[in-house]
Amino acid sequence: MMHDRMVIDRRQYRAFGLRISSDFELPELLGVNEPGFEPDLVVERADLTAIRNELDPNRPFAVKENEMVLSLENAATYRITSGSRIQMMPAEGADPRDYRIYLLGIGFAVALFQRGAIPLHGSAVVIEGRAYAFVGECGAGKSTLAAAFLRQGCKLLSDDIVPVTLGAGGNGFIAHPGFPQQKLWRESLDFFQMRSEQFKAIADDYDKYAIPVTDGFHRESLPLAAIFELEATADSESVELKPLSKLERMQLLYRHTYSGEVLTKLDLRQWHFQMSAAVASQVDCYMLKRPKHGFTADLLVNEILNLAVKGEMVK
Repeated sequence: MMHDRMVIDRRQYRAFGLRISSDFELPELLGVNEPGFEPDLVVERADLTAIRNELDPNRPFAVKENEMVLSLENAATYRITSGSRIQMMPAEGADPRDYRIYLLGIGFAVALFQRGAIPLHGSAVVIEGRAYAFVGECGAGKSTLAAAFLRQGCKLLSDDIVPVTLGAGGNGFIAHPGFPQQKLWRESLDFFQMRSEQFKAIADDYDKYAIPVTDGFHRESLPLAAIFELEATADSESVELKPLSKLERMQLLYRHTYSGEVLTKLDLRQWHFQMSAAVASQVDCYMLKRPKHGFTADLLVNEILNLAVKGEMVK
C-alpha cells in the first residue's frame, strides 16, 4: 500500500522526449498532469549507502550489465538502470541545485545512452519546423546563439543536452525537446540587457544563470536538419561557415557527445560509431567560426537562417 501511495504522489514531467515521474521536485522540467500517465523513466529516492561504500574512493563509479552507479561528493549517489530508472541518494546537507545539476546532466545522459539515444552537448532551436543544433567547447557561445534565435522569434528545443534518435524506418534523425530553461553567463545577460539579479545562479560562486523559457519553448520532437559546431578563434576577424566532410562530421559527433567518456564504461563505443556514421550520412554538419572577442550572435543567426530558409544544405 505504501508503495502504491509513493507512485501516486510522484511528480510528473516531460523532458528529453520522455515521460518522467519523480520523488524529487525538479523545477527545471516541464511539469504535466496527464490522465493515465505512464512514465518512461522513474526518478526515485533510495538508500544507496551500501553501494556507495563499495566504490573505490579514487574511482567513484561502477558499471554492471545494464546499470551504472555514480557517487559525487557533496551532491548525491546515483544508480541508473536500463534507461528506465534513476535512484538517487542526496549527500547529507547537499544543495538541491547541486544534485539536480548532475541528475539533469550526466544522470539523464547515461539513461539516454541506455535507451539508444545520442545526447549531444549543445543547444537546439526550431526553424521552419525543423531542429538545428549548436555544439562546441565551453564558452563557444552555444546558449548565447540559441538565445539570439529566440529574440528573432524562433523557439528553443533544448539547451545543454540535445537527445538524438533514429527516425521511424531508419529514415533521418529526430531531435527531442529538453526542458524550458537556458543557462547563460553574466556576459551574455549583459549583452541581451537582462539583469542577473532577476535570475537564479545555477550554483553558488558560479556566474552562470538559469533563464526560464516559457512561451518560447517547443515541446514536440522534430527532424534534425543540421548541426553547427561553433568555434571562437583569436585569428578570425569575421564569421566563417564551412560544410564538413563525412569524416569530419563523425569526429564532431564524437567530440560533442555529452559525457562521451562514459561510452567506454558502458561498452557502447561500437554502437556510437555506427550511429555517428548514420548521422554523418544523413544530417548536414558545418563548422561555424567566429571572432573570440566581441558578440557576433546576430551575424551567426543570419548565416544559419540564410541556409535554412534557402534550403541550401550541403549533402
